[in-house]
Amino acid sequence: RRFEDICTPSSSTEDKKGREHCVVMRIKLGEHEMLVGAEIDAISATADTKDAHGKGPEYVELKTSALIESSRQQNSFERYKLLKFWIQSFLVGVPIIKCGFRKGDTLHKIETFKTLKIPSMVRGKGVWNGNVCLNFANQLLSCIKRECSDPEKVYKVSFGPPWDRVSIYEKQ
Repeated sequence: RRFEDICTPSSSTEDKKGREHCVVMRIKLGEHEMLVGAEIDAISATADTKDAHGKGPEYVELKTSALIESSRQQNSFERYKLLKFWIQSFLVGVPIIKCGFRKGDTLHKIETFKTLKIPSMVRGKGVWNGNVCLNFANQLLSCIKRECSDPEKVYKVSFGPPWDRVSIYEKQ
């Protein structure tokens, strides 16, 4: 929360309390249309900018991560953090991610990532592929739609170690 406070100017601490931007939007993932809600950390100060889909204000996602000091940490950041940053921002059209890199409680640097450029940053490194992720999500949604067709029942969908199987259970 402190990084968000640094990045979102306000005249007083009182002004920042409870201030957040929430949006509900329709998105399409493969053959699936959905309404999704998202908390937006900030809106660009440039009022005439557009989001990654060419509509509305330019939203900004604010993230933090440990300062990267080794190739192992760089690989972990690209494999896990960038994937999470990318998918969360991509699906709701957030074009900019600002990441504060910290060591302990000290902010060392802020780096800006363009959401649409993140997959090309990791391409060829064997960490993840954006198209594969989106195709998996599309297939998973198709499976859930097919298997959870009775509106009178409650289902549980789980995905856990060893991360090679999605299970769908009817809850009793």
